[in-house]
Amino acid sequence: MRGETRRCLRASCRRILRAPASVAWGYGPRCWSRVEKAALVLERSGSAPAGKAATLLREATPVPTPLPGVYQIPSRSEEGRLWTADRYGCNCPAGRVSALCYHRVAVEILVA
Repeated sequence: MRGETRRCLRASCRRILRAPASVAWGYGPRCWSRVEKAALVLERSGSAPAGKAATLLREATPVPTPLPGVYQIPSRSEEGRLWTADRYGCNCPAGRVSALCYHRVAVEILVA
């Protein structure tokens, strides 16, 4: 019987993940290492948006869309709401006024 599979969330990878730990993380071991290092840097920055981006990355909440480098991210304040973000913009309230939101910060790391 075959186990559950999933694709890596990093846009530059997108490998099929088969190991149970990788499927749970949303990343393969190498990608997880890179994402975890980036998350640590974000947390140490002391910036609230950077800390939220680190949490998003660790929880593997960004969901890739069929468009390369575009992710949907569940809203933390509005249940059932998805924000769409890429490295250039986001449709969340902060992103609509050209502010750098934590959704874009997380996506920037995933597409790097």
